[in-house]
Amino acid sequence: PRPLINGMGTEQSPYLIATLDDWHRLATNVALGESYYGKHFLMTRDISVCRMVGTHPGGDTYNAFQGIFDGDGHTLTVNYTTNAEFCGPFCYTYGATIKNLITTGTINTSQKHAGGVVGRNGTSRLTLSNVASNLTINSSFRGSAEHGGLVGYAINADIIGSAFTGSLLGENSTGCAGLVGWKTNTANTSVNITDCLFAPTSVTVGTTNAYNLVRNSSGGAVNITNSYYTQPFGTSQGKHARSIIAGEHVTMENAGTLAEYPISGITSYGVGIKYNDVLYAGVGDAGSLTL
Repeated sequence: PRPLINGMGTEQSPYLIATLDDWHRLATNVALGESYYGKHFLMTRDISVCRMVGTHPGGDTYNAFQGIFDGDGHTLTVNYTTNAEFCGPFCYTYGATIKNLITTGTINTSQKHAGGVVGRNGTSRLTLSNVASNLTINSSFRGSAEHGGLVGYAINADIIGSAFTGSLLGENSTGCAGLVGWKTNTANTSVNITDCLFAPTSVTVGTTNAYNLVRNSSGGAVNITNSYYTQPFGTSQGKHARSIIAGEHVTMENAGTLAEYPISGITSYGVGIKYNDVLYAGVGDAGSLTL
């Protein structure tokens, strides 16, 4: 493996990702077997890349990224054309944390399980926090493609304060989901979705076996808390987001405890969210009115 140029990989002195070469070194080293388990990364500039970090899994930890990646509010633009499964900026992760990151660009894929941030995560829990994907997944796969706006394939994952606002395209593809394309049927596993939003720009994939947040198989659990969708897509999960407009002389707020996710643009109130300065709530949600 080629050493990363700047940083020590600690929380106080993280490895710095500032250039295309930095990203390529990271991708090369993970492909050569360096997992970066517990190591910290900090992105310091917007960059455009054409390689994925992590490779097609040959085992649960095989060539998987296992570090802590902080995007620090920067944008990772990806442009991939692939005929392999599990495509995403991070192709394969195992117990990784990815936070404060924006992804955009296009994935053109003829296979299954593309994701706007992660292609596949292994059994060790993935954490996505304060992440926004505006990426376009353009699928030519015919049948159950199981793409997800944030993650293509997950075994265990916590997704918190994150949003998908990109596009899921491909008229011959079915079985996709707004955030996680496929939750495995492994027993005693879970995907937890908290304070998240599915607000796509465009969806042309088919609705057969589709889910608007997570496509769940028969095993394991999917737990959804205070999460919303702006566009119905297959089986309903979470709540259909309704914008709230107060009358004259009335101030409207969502009720609950405030939590802010500035990179994804989400503000959570425990019940209801604000996204891009628009208040959203679902049928039956409580609100707070001030006259």
